[in-house]
Amino acid sequence: MSEQKLKLLPIGTSDWSEIRSKDYLFVDKTAFLPIILLKRKLFIARPEHMGKTTLCSMLAALFTHGVRAFEGTKLPTDQLRNLGPYPVIRLSFSEVIGDDKATFEQSLITTLGAAYSAAGFAAEVAECKRVAAGSLDRFLKKLAVISVKHHLVFLIDDWSDPLTSTKGNETKHQAAEQVLKQFYAWLGRLRHIRFILVTGTLAFWYLRQLPIQDIRDFSGDQLFASVLGYTHEELVTCFAPYIAEAARRRGESPEELLAALKTQYDHIDDYDKTRLNLYSPEYINQFFAQILPEYSPASKAIGA
Repeated sequence: MSEQKLKLLPIGTSDWSEIRSKDYLFVDKTAFLPIILLKRKLFIARPEHMGKTTLCSMLAALFTHGVRAFEGTKLPTDQLRNLGPYPVIRLSFSEVIGDDKATFEQSLITTLGAAYSAAGFAAEVAECKRVAAGSLDRFLKKLAVISVKHHLVFLIDDWSDPLTSTKGNETKHQAAEQVLKQFYAWLGRLRHIRFILVTGTLAFWYLRQLPIQDIRDFSGDQLFASVLGYTHEELVTCFAPYIAEAARRRGESPEELLAALKTQYDHIDDYDKTRLNLYSPEYINQFFAQILPEYSPASKAIGA
């Protein structure tokens, strides 16, 4: 086997543009994107390390750059050739932290401001902050004006992090919940929203306690069963040369290696009512990076 044929693994990155520009190995899930876009406002819950951030990155690239960011993939480009571009407001609520309601509010203002600025609204954000003078309510009201003039895309990752990270601390938890309620009430009132995706680890039942409107839960939908995570077939097909080389180095057969991977990494997703067995992309990539370290991005053996 020629080791040069094995691509580098995307260790430490979930950025679609980086994965593509550096020619990292990826399991092609792009055929799902048109199905996702048709839903317009959707929620998908999955455990950590199942590829939620990569999905958000793929959608951000599609709405921002169009199909040219997906050449050579399974994306049916003819269906989406006239898509966008749209301003993408990409939020990670893992960045929203605080010890009380006031600090949670300021953290959310910072996170929203950065996301809107990255989408091309830096001047508007500066004016909103000036007028709001630290008030989340005033900041959100001023920010809403942007959605009157533009069809915005919201990609919200780790929506539940402020709740899960404050579990066990009732004061912090209630403060985080109050801020989330305020945000989702505001989001539900925005006009001209082109698309919303919300992802996180907590199930939709928790989100429904917040004043969110028109977002449907597709976590257990048959069509979405394998959008996130690797199926066994994908593992066997896409990682075949890695499996063979790792098995050789471990003194095992490929079948023995697969059995070990199934025991250690196969994951029955509690959010998926189809009970599809899925592997965590991050854990699988890390496994092969440990067994075949020259194929991790940090390696100088074949260039990063």
